[in-house]
Amino acid sequence: MATPNPNRSKLFVASCMSLVSTSIGFAVMGGIMAPLKSQFILSNAQIGAISGIDGLIILAYISGIMILLRFFAGGLIHKLSPTGGIGSTSSR
Repeated sequence: MATPNPNRSKLFVASCMSLVSTSIGFAVMGGIMAPLKSQFILSNAQIGAISGIDGLIILAYISGIMILLRFFAGGLIHKLSPTGGIGSTSSR
């Protein structure tokens, strides 16, 4: 019998946030490419090389990692030191 996962809802929220940030990345790249194509008179192959899937995969991974780090960083900083979080975020 499988044990229930207490962090199931947190993982669901994190994955949804990752999907949203990735879709925003796709939308931004799509919005940038049309003016770039018309201004520099680029072919579809050249636009594909510029906005290749490798860059979007990296964007997706980085977005997912950032969401997870932001989601769990508060508890980690609180466990390390209650005043450490304040000191590390202050600017001098």
